[in-house]
Amino acid sequence: MIRKGVSCLLLSSSLALAQPIHEIPADWHLALASPSPITVKLDHFNATSGASSVEIAREGSSTTGFVALMQATDAADYRGRRVRFSGDLKTQDVKDWGGLWFRVLDARGKTLAFDNMQKEERRVTGDTDWQRRDIVIDVSDRAANVLYGVTLNGTGKFWADGLRLEVVDQSVPITAKSSTLNAKVWLPSPLSSPRNLDFEE
Repeated sequence: MIRKGVSCLLLSSSLALAQPIHEIPADWHLALASPSPITVKLDHFNATSGASSVEIAREGSSTTGFVALMQATDAADYRGRRVRFSGDLKTQDVKDWGGLWFRVLDARGKTLAFDNMQKEERRVTGDTDWQRRDIVIDVSDRAANVLYGVTLNGTGKFWADGLRLEVVDQSVPITAKSSTLNAKVWLPSPLSSPRNLDFEE
């Protein structure tokens, strides 16, 4: 079921939401800091699994700000294990970058590990066809929740589909080590397990 309206967090009081959010997939939340118009919707013409993908679009010439689609899950199934978050990504005229992101939080909301594909060699930018991308992180024994999703920084169009969160063995190399970030982040109500990762609901 698509939720009409807004479920979002304005991360900077100096940046304003320029237009309503049209569609947010079920079980997902939106965080943003955007001075230009944005659109979030299901795309029934571009998909790699099932009948739809999610499309995030930002208009205008400013590359300031970002849009992030997120979901939070209890870390019980992942604690002390190596976890891979993967998905099919596609871009059109993205001026900055887009990608997956994954964050591990302790019981106080502090970040234990984080990766968002921001590095030059991993980010998705410009015009790209569907590509499978992933993030692999060791989830601490102290983890309480994991947050994950997709992000568009700058302007353009960004699609995601076929997301997957899974435990992998130690032969799979990690993409990010433990984090020293101490700032608390906004945590939506955690799910007991991932839901609607293929954007079919």
